[in-house]
Amino acid sequence: MRHRANSFISLLGATVLVAVFSLLCPTLGLPAHTRIWEFPLDLKIVAIAFVAWYLTRGDHGRYVNGLGLRKWNWLRICFAFSAPGGLFLVIIAIGYIMSAVEFQGVENAPTFFLSTLFDLPALFFFSATTIFVEEIIFRGVFFQTLSEKGSLLSASLLTSILWAVLRISDALDGSTALSFFALSQFMNLLSLGVVLNFLFISSSSIWVSYAFRLGVMTFSSILLSGPETDTNSLFVTESLNFASSGLTMTLLYCAVAFILTKCPNFVKNRKKI
Repeated sequence: MRHRANSFISLLGATVLVAVFSLLCPTLGLPAHTRIWEFPLDLKIVAIAFVAWYLTRGDHGRYVNGLGLRKWNWLRICFAFSAPGGLFLVIIAIGYIMSAVEFQGVENAPTFFLSTLFDLPALFFFSATTIFVEEIIFRGVFFQTLSEKGSLLSASLLTSILWAVLRISDALDGSTALSFFALSQFMNLLSLGVVLNFLFISSSSIWVSYAFRLGVMTFSSILLSGPETDTNSLFVTESLNFASSGLTMTLLYCAVAFILTKCPNFVKNRKKI
């Protein structure tokens, strides 16, 4: 137990330091992102990747085998990518009934949807150096490591906390002020992280959690924009509770996580950890 606590404290400390430094980058005039050719590169992920490498030094093979990189299933990937769209439709329906969500439409809808469709291969390809690497680090390394040292639920929560701490710096967008929006973002990231961990267990493949995250990005952009965003989406809301990272979505993520724990694959794969 003490060793597990020390491991988590070390990981949390490194993640917090990287997140705080990324918040200070604009003030210090330092870049937080760069590019290798056309591939975006988040320098936070580079720093955390180094921590992951240090954590698994001498034992990389076991973690690579546990990623399930060869378990590419088109049907499962497509379902994982599309699932967030269903969650956003639920939010839109509830918000519309409660007069918290309004339809705004988009200009030239056929072009809008076709461009989104044709951009999907590029989204999968060019996010390989950011989101995919991040999934490998947090789901494939941190989550597997903490799972070996304690219960599955605590490992999932701890990993999600680490990931939320790292991602919240992007949500704050250079601001260090604590607000309801920041708290809402953190809780949303925490619940999403648990869903991603459980998807990884259910599928035994990193591709499923990766596809789900890309689905969240895509459908949040085309379906619903909130008060803190300025995107060309079909619906818009001024309520933080019904935004793509609001309380309602957080509750839906919790419901999805609970449903995943009842799936046969989850129960079977959980025993292997």
